[in-house]
Amino acid sequence: MAVTMQQVLAVLNVDEPAYPRASQLGPDALPHLEALIDGPDPMLASKAAYLAGLIPGDRSLPLVKRAATRPDPRIRIAAAATATNLAEAAADEVLLSLASDRDLGVRKTVVRSAPSKASPALRARIDEMSRQDPEQSIRQISSELLQRMQQP
Repeated sequence: MAVTMQQVLAVLNVDEPAYPRASQLGPDALPHLEALIDGPDPMLASKAAYLAGLIPGDRSLPLVKRAATRPDPRIRIAAAATATNLAEAAADEVLLSLASDRDLGVRKTVVRSAPSKASPALRARIDEMSRQDPEQSIRQISSELLQRMQQP
């Protein structure tokens, strides 16, 4: 069954989308999500980006990566947040691309979304953030994450 833009909008045009249920729209929703990510409404784009990360398959990653480059930080935050739903290598790729973002909220979401068994590259970036991020709160949560990563 083909998914329409109206179906996608129906699940996203609410204050709190039911993302697990919305993800059941499946890969047929991805072209519509891509259009919304590129669209003029940053709140709708952020919801579309998050939902894209919940849809299984390789076709989701390009949309999340695209969202990670959008000018509005709300969309980049959604990309970082949904990285937890991606395969490990894909999540690393998205999180590494956002770890140096100029927006505090994006960097904070990167740290909060990083898995406790992060890749060596992501772990090194989080270590750098714990020592050099200009924002004290990012240094703090990065240090806490590194401590959790060292626990067995």
